[in-house]
Amino acid sequence: MEILGRVQNGVVILQGHTSLPEGASVAVVYPAPQSAQPVAAKRRIELPLVHCDQPGTVHLTGEQIAEILDAEDAAARR
Repeated sequence: MEILGRVQNGVVILQGHTSLPEGASVAVVYPAPQSAQPVAAKRRIELPLVHCDQPGTVHLTGEQIAEILDAEDAAARR
């Protein structure tokens, strides 16, 4: 038996006047929507080397890494 329904506030509401007996085991199948855009292939990135006197002690934030990469991009364009 296949019964259609919709999720409303986290609960599956069956369409029509269909009811199931209390405690009935059910299986829910969700046909995932097709994505409009193809999934892009993952690319490897190369992080810049940071030279210092004590290797392994430099803690960089994402913002600091972005600044370094921007500086390298600007230098490459000169």
